[in-house]
Amino acid sequence: MRKRTLSALIIAGLGLSLSACNNSAEDAGTTEAGTAPQLAVQELPPLEDQWNMIYDYCVDCHNETDYTGGLSIEYASPDFVHEEGEVWEKAIKKLSTGQMPPLGEAQPSPEQRQTFIASLEAILDQEARDNPNPGAPVLPRLNRTEYQNTIRDLLALEIDASTMLISDDSAEGFDNMSSALQISPTLLEGYVAASGRVAALAVGNPDMQPDFVTYRVSQDTSQNKHILGSPIGTVGGVTFEHYFPLDGTYELSPALARTIQDEARGIEFPSTLEITIDKVPVHTADFGGYQDTEESEFGSNSFQLAEEIDGRFQFSTFMSAGAHTISVNFLRVPGGPNGEIWKQHERTSLDLDPLKGPPHLQKVEIRGPFEATGTGITTAREKIFICEPGALEDEQLACANEILSTLARQAYRRPVTENEVSDLLGFYEIGNEIGGFEKGIETGIRRIISGPEFLFRVETAPAGVAEGQPFQISDLELASRLAFFLWSSIPDEELINIAAESRLTDPGALEEQVVRMLADPKAENLTTNFASQWFTLRNLQAIVPDPLTFPDYDDNLRQSSILETQMLFQSIIDEDRSILDVINADYTFVNESLAKVYGISGIIGSRMRRIEVEDENRRGVLGHSSILTLTSLGIRTSLVTRGKWFLTNLVGTPPPEPPADVNTDLERFNDGTPRSLRDLMELHRSDPVCSSCHYMMDTIGIAMENFDGIGRYRTFDGEVLIDPVETLFDGTEIDSPAALREWLMGRPNIFAGTATEKMMQFALARPLEWSDMPHVRTIVRDAAQNDYKFSSIIMGIVQSVPFQMRVNEGSSEAVASTN
Repeated sequence: MRKRTLSALIIAGLGLSLSACNNSAEDAGTTEAGTAPQLAVQELPPLEDQWNMIYDYCVDCHNETDYTGGLSIEYASPDFVHEEGEVWEKAIKKLSTGQMPPLGEAQPSPEQRQTFIASLEAILDQEARDNPNPGAPVLPRLNRTEYQNTIRDLLALEIDASTMLISDDSAEGFDNMSSALQISPTLLEGYVAASGRVAALAVGNPDMQPDFVTYRVSQDTSQNKHILGSPIGTVGGVTFEHYFPLDGTYELSPALARTIQDEARGIEFPSTLEITIDKVPVHTADFGGYQDTEESEFGSNSFQLAEEIDGRFQFSTFMSAGAHTISVNFLRVPGGPNGEIWKQHERTSLDLDPLKGPPHLQKVEIRGPFEATGTGITTAREKIFICEPGALEDEQLACANEILSTLARQAYRRPVTENEVSDLLGFYEIGNEIGGFEKGIETGIRRIISGPEFLFRVETAPAGVAEGQPFQISDLELASRLAFFLWSSIPDEELINIAAESRLTDPGALEEQVVRMLADPKAENLTTNFASQWFTLRNLQAIVPDPLTFPDYDDNLRQSSILETQMLFQSIIDEDRSILDVINADYTFVNESLAKVYGISGIIGSRMRRIEVEDENRRGVLGHSSILTLTSLGIRTSLVTRGKWFLTNLVGTPPPEPPADVNTDLERFNDGTPRSLRDLMELHRSDPVCSSCHYMMDTIGIAMENFDGIGRYRTFDGEVLIDPVETLFDGTEIDSPAALREWLMGRPNIFAGTATEKMMQFALARPLEWSDMPHVRTIVRDAAQNDYKFSSIIMGIVQSVPFQMRVNEGSSEAVASTN
C-alpha cells in the first residue's frame, strides 16, 4: 500500500521551505509568507470605506428585529472587527462560498465581495499575530485506537482494543477530541482490566487456563468469491491474525452458516474446506454432495447433519506462542457450487433454498492452550526482556529496573524520575513474591499501562507564565503531539531522544522528523484513522442497503469500497500529491466487485489495482461507491444526506440540524403518481421553515442523483427520468457530479481550507475555535505556493502556533473531562 519514495518526494516538494519556519510567539510574523497579509492590509482600501456593503446586502435580515440565523450586525463597527472575530469568521465562510447573501437577493460584485473578505481576513490575521491564542485542549487521554497502537509500539503486541474498552464518544466527527473523552469509574475499571489482559499476553502466563476466541464472518459476505488476503485457489471463508498466548495445543473449530431451521447452507454439491496456517495448508475436510444430502436423508436429520459436518472441520495442532495468520476457506471448484451457473445476483446469502448456492462459513472458534509447554519466543517477550535476571536477588532487581524504566520512558513519553522507577519496582516486588521474576515484570507492566502517566498527555506551563498567557510547549510535549498526530501512538526512541536533548525545535530538526515519520508505515494511521473519520467511512460498516432493492450489495463490495477510498488517500500521502486529488484524482483503485458497480470491464479477482478514471463523474471521492452508499438510505438515495456530507466535509459549512418537530416523511406526498425524489423534496421544502437550508443541500444531492444508492450510474429513478440540472446556492448551474467537482476545483482554497481544518482538529485533539482560523489561512496560503501538496499542509500544521503553543489555564490544565 505504501511507496518508499516518500522522503525524496517530500524533500523535493518542500525545497528550501524545510528550514524556513521555526515558529515562536516572537517571530511568527517575520517570514516572507508571514509578511504577505501585512502587505495586503496596506494595499486594501480601509474597511470603513467598504462598510456600506453590510447595510446594502446583510442588515435587512441580520438586524436586531429579524435576527435571522441568530445573528445581528446592525450596530457592528469596522473598529471592533478584531474583537468580534467569532462573528466575522462565520461571515467570511458564508461570503467565500457564496452562501450569503442568499440566492435571489441583491448580490455584491465579485470584486466588492473579495475585497471585503480580504479586508476582514487581514484584520483578523493581524490580531492573531499581535495576540496569539493557541487554545488549550482539555487534558487528553488515550482513546481506543491510540491505546491499541501504543500497546503495539510499546510491547510489540497486536491487540483488539474494542474487545477490552468501551467505545469513545466523538465530537466534530473525530473520536480523539479531548473534550469528548470523558472519564468515568467504569472506563477506569476498563483500563485496569485491560492492563491485566495485555500484560499477561505480553509476558506469557504459563498457568493460564484454556480460553476461546470466536471470529465471525459477516452475514452478508458472498462466499463464492476469493476473499482478499486468503490463499489463491480458494473462495469464501475468512482470514485473520490470531495471537496464541503460549506454546501448546489449540483446537480450531470452523462452523457452517445455518438457515433459520438450523440447516447447513450450500451442501448440494461436494465441497472442500481448507485450513491454512501461515500460508501452509494443514487440514482439509470434504462435505456436501450425494453422501450428505441423499445417504443422510437430508431434511429428516438436517440439524444432526450440520453438526456432523462441523465435526469434520475440527482440527487440533501444536502452535508456538505469538501471532499467526489463520485462513479457513473453501477450495474453488470450477463449474461447481461456487461457479456461475446457478447465480442470480452477487449477494449469495440471499438464496432461500438451504441446499442451493455455495457453502457459507459462519465462524471459526479457537480454543486453548491445552498441554501448554511454555511461554515461547515472541516479539513481545523479545521487546520486554532486554536483560537476563540472573540467580541472585540483586541481579534480578537490577534487571527489573532496566526493563521497567526502559518501558516507562517510552510509555510516559519522557525520561522517568527516580520516584517513578521506585514505584514501579514496588509493584515488581509484589508480583515477584506471588510468582517469581516474570510475574513481577508483568505486574510492573500493569502499573505502567494503567497509570495516569500513560493514559493522559499532560502539558505543564513553565514557571513564571501567568494564567491565561500562551507559552511554548516543551520539546517532549511537542514530540508527543507529533506522534499522536501522525501515528496515533507514542513517540519512538529516536523522537524521544531528540526531544529529551531539547533538539526537536532546532532549525530543520522538526521538519526532518516529520519527513521520517510520514515515511514510516505507522503513518498509515492518517488514512485508517484520520481520513476514515473525516469521510465517515467507519459508518459504512453499519449500513446495510435493502437486499431486495440492492441484491448485488454484499460485504465484499462494502470492504472493497472502503479500501478504494483509503488507498486513494494513502497514495496522496505516499506520493506527496496535492490534497485536491481527494476530489479530483484521475485514477482510483478497483477490484472485480467495484468494477461491476462502475461498469468497467476486464477487471477480474479480489486484488485492488490502480486504474485511470475515464468517466469525469467518477473522479475523486464524489464518484466512490463508499461515499455514495453511506450518503444514501437503505432503499434509495438521499438528496439531504449527500448535500449535508458535501457541505460538511468538503466545503466546511455544515448546515444546521432540522427543527425537532419537522415532518421528514416523504410518503405523505405519495398519491400514486410516479414522482422522482427531486419532485418529492421540492414538495417538502415548499414549507418556508425548510426551504432555506434544504435548498443548499438538495441542489447538491440533485447533481449526484444519477448515482444510485450503492454508486451505480443510472438515468431513471424508477419510472421517472432523472433531471440533474440545478442552480447552486451561489448561482452556478450544475448538472452532474463532474460539474459539482469543477465548482469546488474552481475554488481550491475552500476545499484545501476544509482539509486543513479537519487535519488540524485531529492534530490538536480539540475542535477549532474562531481564533484558529488565521492560522488555517496561513497554512493554506503557504500550501498554495506548493500546489497544496500533502506535506505542505502537514508541515504547516506542526509549525503553527496552535500546535507548538498552548494557553496556561492554571489548575484546569490537569483536569480531565469527567462524567
